Amino acid sequence: MHYQSALAIFFSLLSVISAEVSLNQSYIQWPGRQGDDLLNRKDLQQVVELQRLRDTKAIIPLFKHKDPAIRARAAFAMASVQDAAAVPGLIELLGDSNTAVRRDAALALRQSTGKIDTQSLFKHLDSEKDPHTRLMLMGAIGFHGDLDSLHKFIKLDPKGEETPTILAAIYFLQREITSPEVQHWALQ
Repeated sequence: MHYQSALAIFFSLLSVISAEVSLNQSYIQWPGRQGDDLLNRKDLQQVVELQRLRDTKAIIPLFKHKDPAIRARAAFAMASVQDAAAVPGLIELLGDSNTAVRRDAALALRQSTGKIDTQSLFKHLDSEKDPHTRLMLMGAIGFHGDLDSLHKFIKLDPKGEETPTILAAIYFLQREITSPEVQHWALQ
């Protein structure tokens, strides 16, 4: 792709984001991790210690813990550790009944350095209702998807989610994944 074309797409997408930011702040600001009571719960503090030690082998089994706060904290820990061994378990957590667990799993997948099957991310994106989890899923698709994923992505109806859609498109562009079809989409 030509440098000038990439710059034109980037600035076009950036101008759309800038115009929308004042209308849709909730997609720009991460809501934070509220309510897991980390400071008062030794079991959650132990997960943080495993994160500090980068002990993937001890963290992954916590994805199956009965307490959703432990599952969420374990997923969140993997966003920092970024071990590819956790990817299958994190994808499984995208189907969890607890929103915080799904949100933290999506964040960890977005941050992952491992290979991710973006088709499973699209599947979960189709059914996910939480806007912040959707934001992280779109980011994960943008960070890990190939050209086929990008073509599938631009065909999605953003349903008022223009900012996360454009951010994900920029993640593809940063990795120099684009095509004439994508350039046309971006410049509309």
